[in-house]
Amino acid sequence: MTILTICCNNKITHKSLIEIANKCINLTILNINCNGNITDKFIIEIANKCPLMTILAIIYSINNITYVSLIEITNKCPKLISVIKN
Repeated sequence: MTILTICCNNKITHKSLIEIANKCINLTILNINCNGNITDKFIIEIANKCPLMTILAIIYSINNITYVSLIEITNKCPKLISVIKN
């Protein structure tokens, strides 16, 4: 799997999101809309496990995300061309 969209699903737990990071190591595009369970820990896990990431879109899911994790993903994913945060 190289592209994943998670949209308007708050039933996905933090543990499930970490499993996505661990299992989907070939992700290049990750689009997460309206999910309050997105945290710095998840973004950092994505950064560590998915170095091929080119686009990360986090729309209306930003309650628990700081610039610490966004800096981490830009440092760990050299192919990243876009981070969309709203």
